[in-house]
Amino acid sequence: MAAKKILFVLFEGLPGTVIDSQVLMHAKLVREHLSIEVEVWAFACTESVFNASEKRLEKAKSISGSEVKLIKATRPSLPYSYMCNARLIEKLLKDRAEEFSAIHARTDYSAAVLSRLSHKVQLPIIWDCRGDSGAEFEAKYKNAAAWKKPLIAYRKSQIEKERISAGKACKAAIFVSNPLKLKNEAFLENKVCEVIPCAASKNTFFFKAALRYKKREELGLKSDDVLYIYSGGMSFYQCFPETVQKFQDILQQNKNAKLLVLTPSMEAARPHLDMLPENSWMMYCASINEVNEYLNAADIAFMLRHDIELNRVASPTKFSEYALSGLPVIMTRAVADSAEIAQRLNNFRDFNSTRFLPIPDAGRLDLSQNAQEILSREAILRFYEKIYTSVSG
Repeated sequence: MAAKKILFVLFEGLPGTVIDSQVLMHAKLVREHLSIEVEVWAFACTESVFNASEKRLEKAKSISGSEVKLIKATRPSLPYSYMCNARLIEKLLKDRAEEFSAIHARTDYSAAVLSRLSHKVQLPIIWDCRGDSGAEFEAKYKNAAAWKKPLIAYRKSQIEKERISAGKACKAAIFVSNPLKLKNEAFLENKVCEVIPCAASKNTFFFKAALRYKKREELGLKSDDVLYIYSGGMSFYQCFPETVQKFQDILQQNKNAKLLVLTPSMEAARPHLDMLPENSWMMYCASINEVNEYLNAADIAFMLRHDIELNRVASPTKFSEYALSGLPVIMTRAVADSAEIAQRLNNFRDFNSTRFLPIPDAGRLDLSQNAQEILSREAILRFYEKIYTSVSG
């Protein structure tokens, strides 16, 4: 039986970037390509998140082409938040449950909240596991003050319980990487599951030679300039200081090397960049629809990650964007699945190397087209269709 309508639940509000690409575009493509309607319930757990999300609500509806509701909820770290948020969802589902064939729960916390309703609301839950929440939490607070340690230990134990509750309550599960699936298999009891990497749209990220040279001219680049690009934020796991240090080493080997930084966190990035020669770098803040032209102009991308559990199970959307634009990527092997895919696509450039070869235009076009088959949102829809139909019968 085909899915009637999928209810998509998340507790992150409606921030930009990731939610735009991973949730709202998902709703749009599922409707357009699979003829399955998606309704998004975005729960905001603080006043500031709610206010910021409220300003983006109409844009969110426009991007997704779907019904999007913004709802105030209890902060996950507070005691009894599971119960409070479960009751809220139960109230919202009253008289509406029959409209939906399944609930797509983004993140462990969403699935854990919904697990409290599994005996009351007869809707199958799809657990969408985006990463190792416990490892992320631990890394975030590793340098916290001693007096916070008991609270941190309590919250970490709750996060582990979320994972177990999500696995037991769901009818199907989605993991962004094979290592993440392996880590959670014990809770799944042979349920339907798919590994679906974080992807990017082939209509937004692609390679086009004419676009490349137009943008390079706008940026004032010479034909022999080799443009390295970093696209991302300043979170510790994205290794921006290490990226700048590596570029310094590259600059010693090639005076024509340039570094282009795309980031919303320009003030945080500047102190690191100020250590480089004045004319060796440039920095911009770009919307998601502007990023591809910069990627086309570039020759080689950076995606460094430390070898920690948080990264081993990850699937960076940034890697898909780089690959779809035909870029070779300087990377470590910490993100196991991305490194394996890069080896297959032949755009892996080992961080430990001293020379990094760009790819000619014809090769970049081939790389982009090959990447579309495994890393484009359009290509991975078949896995979502399998998941949605498997729980709707």
